[in-house]
Amino acid sequence: MCESLNQYCNRVKYLAYFGSFTRPEDYVPDISDINVVAISDDKSLLLEMASEGCSPIVLTENSLKDMCDKGDPICYYIMYDSRTVCGSLPAYIRFNFTQLTCERLRDSVIPLILNGIQSFFRYDELSTINNLYRALRALIRWRSCEVQKSIPLSDKDVIKACEGLSLSEICEKFRDISRLRKLKITITEWDINEVTDSLSGELGEKIPNIFEIKSKVNGIVKSIVRLEKGKYIVNTADGKTIQL
Repeated sequence: MCESLNQYCNRVKYLAYFGSFTRPEDYVPDISDINVVAISDDKSLLLEMASEGCSPIVLTENSLKDMCDKGDPICYYIMYDSRTVCGSLPAYIRFNFTQLTCERLRDSVIPLILNGIQSFFRYDELSTINNLYRALRALIRWRSCEVQKSIPLSDKDVIKACEGLSLSEICEKFRDISRLRKLKITITEWDINEVTDSLSGELGEKIPNIFEIKSKVNGIVKSIVRLEKGKYIVNTADGKTIQL
């Protein structure tokens, strides 16, 4: 899957893998996304590469520059956590570390943990553990961004940054979840609640855990939506909306 990218080289200025696929020690088949970035004006590449099993981003040169100038973490990953297939990045584009960089990392934590909880209710065990892993990693990256002015990329560097931030509980959970994810071992409801509560404490914001959701929702959980800080609703399969 997502291995025949050379066929697109005549339609792009730059084509590369980025993220964990470039790091064999972190990549887990059937769980990790295969992230791909293409610098091109040809938007049809998006669907074509997605059909190959990739998770693609297609950007124009101008949109990449704008993203990098604003400090979007995606630019950081493209520039510093990628493996080139063909072409090259424009030499004039540089990543600009801004407050937006840290904000984007922080803002990604809650959607990821909610995705993990929703996956639990769908009995999608691999998606559950992958989203918990990504939520913990995003939180550590956010704190590292705020305190250390850096974004750790590999799991090894994420753990090192976490230890430097003295987030002992979060570090322990990230190690455990990373190990279970690599082994594709199912995690328990208790484990998910522990991660949820730890993230909630670090963010200073209530995040509903599975116990709370089960205590208030009788139907099948379809989605969990954050309305505003600390306020959530659950949409059930039978059309009900329940405030948490």
